[in-house]
Amino acid sequence: MNYTIYIQEKRIASFFQDNMKEFVKRLGRYCKIQIVQMKKPQDVERQKLKAGRNFVVTEEESSVSSEEFASYIRNMEVHGISNCNFFIGCKPVREEYEYLSISRFTISPGLLGAILCEQIYRGYRILNGQPYHK
Repeated sequence: MNYTIYIQEKRIASFFQDNMKEFVKRLGRYCKIQIVQMKKPQDVERQKLKAGRNFVVTEEESSVSSEEFASYIRNMEVHGISNCNFFIGCKPVREEYEYLSISRFTISPGLLGAILCEQIYRGYRILNGQPYHK
C-alpha cells in the first residue's frame, strides 16, 4: 500500500516533522508512506495523483476510532486499492474526495499530519494482531 499525506502549511514545526519521520520509519515494514508539504493553496490542484482513494482530513465529520481506521485500511487492501492520498489543511475542489475525521478538535496541520501517521501505524498493528505499545 502506498500512502501520500499532503500537508498545506508554510512551516511545519521540527518536532512534528521528527514525529512523522519516526512513524514513516516504523511503517516501512507494512507500507510506503510519503509526506508532501505544500506552502500555497494552489499547490493542491497541481499534484498529479495516482489512482486510488483520496481523503480530505477534517474535523467537520464524526471521528473514526482506531479500529474503524484499521478496517478502512483492510477494505482498501481487499478491494485492490494500492494508493491512498490524504489532504490536510486544504480543501481540494474535486468531487470524488472523501472526508475523514481523526479528531473533532481543530488541530494545526503539522500536528494532524503527525497524528495521521500514528493512526496509520496503529491501524497496521491492529490488523496484524500486534501490540501497539511496547
